[in-house]
Amino acid sequence: MAQVSGFYGVLLANFSRGIGYMGFLISWLAGGSPLGILLTSFIVAVIITGGNLLQLTRDLPYSIINILLAFTLFVVLARPRFFRKRKEA
Repeated sequence: MAQVSGFYGVLLANFSRGIGYMGFLISWLAGGSPLGILLTSFIVAVIITGGNLLQLTRDLPYSIINILLAFTLFVVLARPRFFRKRKEA
């Protein structure tokens, strides 16, 4: 809502380009921790901005951003299983 009210000044139909999904994903990756949400959103912003810059300057496809975010998601999803097996051994 901050982006819509700050940038456009009015609520537009179909303004969301996955913003809600990205917010949910960031909150879930951070475990709901407020500090974790800030840090995770910064990391995701760096990945997206870097991907956009690489797309403009090096002609890399936009899918690189999605691949980097998916890799980050898989690492976070694998983390609890890795630590659980390590403690049992």
